[in-house]
Amino acid sequence: MSGSVALDYFSSNHALDDRRSFPGVNLVLKQRLDVADGLRWVAEGRILAEQIGHDTPEATPARARDLRDVESVVSELREGYGELTTGRFEVRAGKQIVAWGRADELNPTDVITPKDYLLLLPEGQSAYRYGVTALRADYALTPSTRAIGIWVPIFSPSVIPIDVPEGVRLRERVPGLRLEDGSVGAKLDRSGGKLDASIAYYYGFNLLPEARVGSAMQDPLTGARRVDVSLVHPRRHMVGADFATAAGRFGYRGEVAYVHTGNASGHDVEEVTPYLYYVLGIERSFFDNLNVIVQYVGRYVVNRVDPARALDDPDPLRGQARFLAARETFVINQQLDTVQNGWSARIDKRWWNDTLDVELLSLHYVERNDFFLRPKIAYELADGWRATVGGEIFHGPKHSFFGRIERNTGAFVELMYSF
Repeated sequence: MSGSVALDYFSSNHALDDRRSFPGVNLVLKQRLDVADGLRWVAEGRILAEQIGHDTPEATPARARDLRDVESVVSELREGYGELTTGRFEVRAGKQIVAWGRADELNPTDVITPKDYLLLLPEGQSAYRYGVTALRADYALTPSTRAIGIWVPIFSPSVIPIDVPEGVRLRERVPGLRLEDGSVGAKLDRSGGKLDASIAYYYGFNLLPEARVGSAMQDPLTGARRVDVSLVHPRRHMVGADFATAAGRFGYRGEVAYVHTGNASGHDVEEVTPYLYYVLGIERSFFDNLNVIVQYVGRYVVNRVDPARALDDPDPLRGQARFLAARETFVINQQLDTVQNGWSARIDKRWWNDTLDVELLSLHYVERNDFFLRPKIAYELADGWRATVGGEIFHGPKHSFFGRIERNTGAFVELMYSF
């Protein structure tokens, strides 16, 4: 058994509101137990008290399925699966994190495991992940090459901040617990030697929501509007590949995915269209304790939909509602521009026998000039003790990927003990 206990403080939360000052207490427990020869049990659970002093927001359907919110406390079995190894086969069954992709921070092929972006954790993306119930089988073709198959019978969506306007009744519709609502994937992966690479396919659902307007009406006496909006997660196909290699102090990595949706022609004004998402990066180490990763990030949207088309609806009220919903969908899914260009950089420097770690992560999209910065300093105080201070800066136009969550900009500090 291992784990950690942390006291932290965030000046802002990750919801789209104006609340400030969030002290928290987090407990993480991990277990790797060898039950028998070739049979292992792996589990990770965590209790996150992140809303101390604040009312608990109403749990979203995604949280209701996988998490438990009780008086500002999120308790979660993040992973819990059995692993059987026999000969060339390895089988995992249960709740598990399946992370695909070799690019840094941004992974086009990472379409299986959801993330909870409302969590307040200094580690960022990797800590936001929570496991899916899945059956995974690996077959070792050679010592360095594996064929991987995965079946996910229960869909779990990512949890993101949503700003619900007055008069809007919002509900999230997730696929049912039926056999035909499962997801499947396959991957051929090579690890080791001079080149790491893989090709992958996945048939599942969009982890991010897409807004659909149902009814829209206006009270003739008061003028109050009432709009019913559903958050849905349509089916999609993903075909992707990645690679990573090194030469001297230089490392090279890349990742690409083509995602085919049900709106290939762009006829539906509220649904995401197919897209190509790609990342190409270079990594360089300097001296023994400075590492720099720079990546180009691009996206091409096929038959991009202009959300203003929704205004052609014969019902002006419903047309306006559909326009706003479509625009929000395309901001969240990054489809407001046919071509999107951006770059990311991670600079990591260590001092004092690697006890002091200073890191800066940045991401900038050119077309709308929105960006994200996360400076972070971590210091190993003593055996098991670590102090971290940092911040998250979101900036851009209101209707841009990072501008949408600009009010979540803030600082954080954490004191953690690992055992």
